[in-house]
Amino acid sequence: MRSLNHRHNIKVGEPPQFINGQGLAPIRSYRLGLFNMAYCGCPAIAIYNAQRLCGKKPDLFRIGALVEVYALTLFGVFGASPWRLKWVLGRLGMENETVKDVDSFRRALDGNIAILCYKTGLKWNSTWHFVAIDGRERPMLIYNRYNDLDRPSPINNIDELITPKQFITAYVLKDGSALQEA
Repeated sequence: MRSLNHRHNIKVGEPPQFINGQGLAPIRSYRLGLFNMAYCGCPAIAIYNAQRLCGKKPDLFRIGALVEVYALTLFGVFGASPWRLKWVLGRLGMENETVKDVDSFRRALDGNIAILCYKTGLKWNSTWHFVAIDGRERPMLIYNRYNDLDRPSPINNIDELITPKQFITAYVLKDGSALQEA
């Protein structure tokens, strides 16, 4: 499946410099697992955007293949595991610190780049979403916040994005300038 998806994605063409609005063209046409990226592509997109923010030229297709192998749950039927994304980051040479609560995340995000996974609602069965966050300036920028928003979304603090109950996990990148090329 990975090689079929890879060939399909290459035919669609190169992604834009930053990816926002995973439900918009051309991103919605890329494949990941059994689905398109509009359905379950947010973890790969968050990694791609985080690498861009660190000044690297990421390969979305390689990132997608690694997400398929290490993070997708049942080929994407249940999205991706928030806790297995660490394995993908490791394979890409992206040193990071896992943050397990929203208060620690607030402190760790200041001046850094991060990948956040959070519940989209407050119910126990809410879906979750992965985004890249540039916390180096104010307002902070959230990349791929919504499926249909074609630009980063500015926020002044993390409370404008999530409540403590919505927080699942986050990966704060260590020294973005030292990231290795994938």
